[in-house]
This record gives sequence, C-alpha cells and structure tokens, in this order.
Amino acid sequence: MNTSTTQQFTPAYGVASEEKKSIWRRIFDAWVRSHEARLGPNGIPFLDL
Repeated sequence: MNTSTTQQFTPAYGVASEEKKSIWRRIFDAWVRSHEARLGPNGIPFLDL
C-alpha cells in the first residue's frame, strides 16, 4: 500500500483513516481473492498500490 497519498489528507480525515483503511483493505483482499484464479498468484499487474 502506498501511504504517501493518505498523508496528504487533513488531520480530521486521518483520524478515521485507519478504520476506513481496514474496511477497504478487507474489500480489496476479497476482490483480489475472487480474481486470483484469472489474474494469477501475483495479484493485479495493472493496479499498482
């Protein structure tokens, strides 16, 4: 994950960023697993996080 982009947000957003990150991380991980068979074990080549 690239954390440099999240550090550019306001401190008010940063308070909830950890919770949002965990939620979106679970969604992303589930999405990756659902597409792993088609994309391969290395994940998503065109999505550079």
